[in-house]
Amino acid sequence: MIVATISLFLVVDRSLSLAMLKTTKSPHFILDKGKKGSLAPLVHAEIAPHTLILGTQPSDNSLKHGSYYMTNANAFWHIAGDALGFRRGFHIDNRTEAVDFIRAHIFHQNPIYNYEQAVEKLTSRGYAVWDVLIESERKGSLDSDIKNAIGNDLPSFLAMYPTINKICFASGASSARFFARIHKSYLAENAHVFKPHPDNPASQVLFSHLGPKNDTQQCIQLCIMESVSPAANPRQTWTTEAQRRKGFSDQWTQRPAAVYPYKRDQWFRLCYNREPAVMAAPAFGSLDSHFRTPLSSDLFSNEQVTPSSSSSLTPIPKKMNSPLHEFPLPSTSTTTTKKPHDENIFDVAPSTPPPKKKRIRQR
Repeated sequence: MIVATISLFLVVDRSLSLAMLKTTKSPHFILDKGKKGSLAPLVHAEIAPHTLILGTQPSDNSLKHGSYYMTNANAFWHIAGDALGFRRGFHIDNRTEAVDFIRAHIFHQNPIYNYEQAVEKLTSRGYAVWDVLIESERKGSLDSDIKNAIGNDLPSFLAMYPTINKICFASGASSARFFARIHKSYLAENAHVFKPHPDNPASQVLFSHLGPKNDTQQCIQLCIMESVSPAANPRQTWTTEAQRRKGFSDQWTQRPAAVYPYKRDQWFRLCYNREPAVMAAPAFGSLDSHFRTPLSSDLFSNEQVTPSSSSSLTPIPKKMNSPLHEFPLPSTSTTTTKKPHDENIFDVAPSTPPPKKKRIRQR
């Protein structure tokens, strides 16, 4: 069923005929059979895209609402907003604001955009959005549960938009692996057209066989991003002890305080690096708030910050000193001596571990 029509975008359907973008619920969305489909790509009608952002396949929440990345805890639209100067104002399940572990780190309080405005802003800056898969059998929303996957016609899409010079895999290695497997023959025939991003080790491993015939040839760079899915946490956040050593709050065993700024930092460097707001953004680890999960009373409000414009950043000004944050944070001297976007920013001195308790055998 067609639920909305957006007049400023193009849709490329399975045959890739041009038409006005229609936000639809996929005809393949058959819950009782576990068969899931996809959404039309987001491409601006007048501005040629330079970057294609590829997910694996829309989640159940996205398919239900006919919109990309609709899960409240998904980082995609929050990161896009931080990069392009807006704040996500659309949520599901009666939620009116971003989840706390993201809201604490958002750069812009205003303007607040609805979904259509966010799509317009994103695509008008030259970013296109689509998915690797058009259909699969999947229980739930996890990529690991996908079976019998069928791919979108990405080769034709790339031929239609030759201005695309970068592909960012928004679901991390999962979407990149589906892309590599489904389009194996296409990539083999066009190996010289693609190359892994030089600052992206994950893509250099998966796409090591791709590359231009000479250094002067223009290629499409492939970037495997930190997944925007709330189900994905960086390796540094896997264990409580690792969090303790790195300065994470113990209140977020499964959702550490630094996970959103950590993901955003990589997206800023590899995907949104051309944007003025990104160039002005503080490097990851340069703010104490990057490593802390504030209480709800610590989150910014209208009295705490001045509404930001689309060209300026408003980091959280209030220093978080809640008793919840008992673990040591990186010292000022440690963070300021690091180069911007240093991957070793977590390397801080570990705190003294608590004494081990004696085990008492239960009888």
